[in-house]
Amino acid sequence: RRSALEGWLRGMSRNEFLDWQERLFSGEGMEGKSTLWSYVESLKNEAIQERLDYFDAVMADPQEWLTRYEVELIALPVSQTIRPELSPTWELIYDGPHWNIWRTNPPKSG
Repeated sequence: RRSALEGWLRGMSRNEFLDWQERLFSGEGMEGKSTLWSYVESLKNEAIQERLDYFDAVMADPQEWLTRYEVELIALPVSQTIRPELSPTWELIYDGPHWNIWRTNPPKSG
């Protein structure tokens, strides 16, 4: 579930998230080591589909997931900006050489 929210916060599209999950479950970057998922294709596909379903849920209502996981800070590489959907309620609090950090700034209630 958190990986779905992470992917969305990183600005991934549904296809980019799917590609990322397929690479993770294939063991990419594990220096030739096999993973359980490489042996049991049906389990791998089921796990990827479950994560994709969560990604769809995050896309449908990101605020619910931000609230559920009590997200208050988001760190993004300087090459990325915060998602436009979040910009009205998030403020940049650290503009670093490698990372930017954003903090939630909910509107003040009357």
